[in-house]
Amino acid sequence: MLELLLREATPDQVLKTWTNSHNEWGKGLSLSQYHDRERFLSSYPFAKQGVTSWVLVPASDPTTLNILSACETYARPCVANNEGELVEGKCFSVASVFTPEEHRGMGYARTMMTKVLEAVKAKEGAIASTLYSDVGPLFYAKLGWVVHPSVTARLTIPQSDDALEALLSNLLGPTGTNDGVTTLTIDTAATLLQFDIPHIKAHIASTPSSFAVLPTPECFEWMFARSQFYARHYRNIQQLSVCGVQCPGFNAFVLWAHDFKEGVLTVARFWAASEEGARVLLIAAIKEAKSAGLSEIRLWDPNLEGSLKGVQKHFQVENRSSSLSSLAYFGPGVGERKWLYNENYAWV
Repeated sequence: MLELLLREATPDQVLKTWTNSHNEWGKGLSLSQYHDRERFLSSYPFAKQGVTSWVLVPASDPTTLNILSACETYARPCVANNEGELVEGKCFSVASVFTPEEHRGMGYARTMMTKVLEAVKAKEGAIASTLYSDVGPLFYAKLGWVVHPSVTARLTIPQSDDALEALLSNLLGPTGTNDGVTTLTIDTAATLLQFDIPHIKAHIASTPSSFAVLPTPECFEWMFARSQFYARHYRNIQQLSVCGVQCPGFNAFVLWAHDFKEGVLTVARFWAASEEGARVLLIAAIKEAKSAGLSEIRLWDPNLEGSLKGVQKHFQVENRSSSLSSLAYFGPGVGERKWLYNENYAWV
């Protein structure tokens, strides 16, 4: 029986994993452009400081380019509640799980993921691992990643000016104004997150058996860089500047990413203390999507019983069949955790 080894990829093996996955994840990009994208994203601190590229190879040939399966893990801060106490640690988010076609059906991905979970559990401070399954709910669940509610709210941007104006007027609701909104850049968003993170920690500390990945400036910078790459490739837009808005008067803010590949404004983080604040943020997001030529807004883990209750009629709400939010918790305490703030910023 072939002895298998999980190892951190050599630079040449990293390049080979990019080449292997190009046909699957690089649609619309040449191989050279796909490599450029990966290099570009790898240059940002979120990846440079936190990513590990893993490969499964024969133990007898550890530097081979005939890679059996591969993935990445991104280290990021997270918090959990254990019997009323706040636990702070690291979460290792798994991404880019890929087995070349000639090696599929042999159990290599299963073997690799089992070994990856063992490897991240051994990391200092590790208490959890997340991933987003595109192969249904069972494969990763059997390996330790439990599927959590994966809800998306979608809002289609009206094409006609009259329909758009009607929607915006409806959303103004009882506030009757959209004043007080200021745009956010990556730099100002970083300042805002200094106040958001303590809020999330306090919520987790008061919610039994809960868990959350923390939103960091490095994470949003990486997401925005991805938007910037596709803006240049698909729209010849050389520089994006706005990554969200805030409305201090309503204690509300939203951070987003432009997905020019899919034509979607992806809401990465949404917080509003009231329905009025949610309306203001949604109006700003609609205007941004319209001006960028995007056809839809997507929001993960929408608070439909809270701040979005009054506007939920404008959304199509669905359980996702892909990007299924999956969590392996192995920190202090026993039992499953409820994943809060399961928003798109936690995706990789």
